[in-house]
Amino acid sequence: MAGDLLSNGLYYSLVGTGKNAWQRGLVLGLAAGIGGVVLPGPMGLGEAPSNRTPQTKLMTVAWYLIGGLAAAGVARATRKRRK
Repeated sequence: MAGDLLSNGLYYSLVGTGKNAWQRGLVLGLAAGIGGVVLPGPMGLGEAPSNRTPQTKLMTVAWYLIGGLAAAGVARATRKRRK
């Protein structure tokens, strides 16, 4: 659990680097969501949690996408606060 929190925190912290946080959040969130659907099977982690139904696949991608956009919102808010 700690490793998962650390790795996701590091991944989504990339959203706040440089300009265009919204675009970066969108792309990183979408990439993480697609990876969450496509990669578990080939990595031997089992496909059941994210590939149960088409709705499950869509929700998996959507949650990661929302995470990327939330990270962009936080990055923008903290950047405005610093100025």
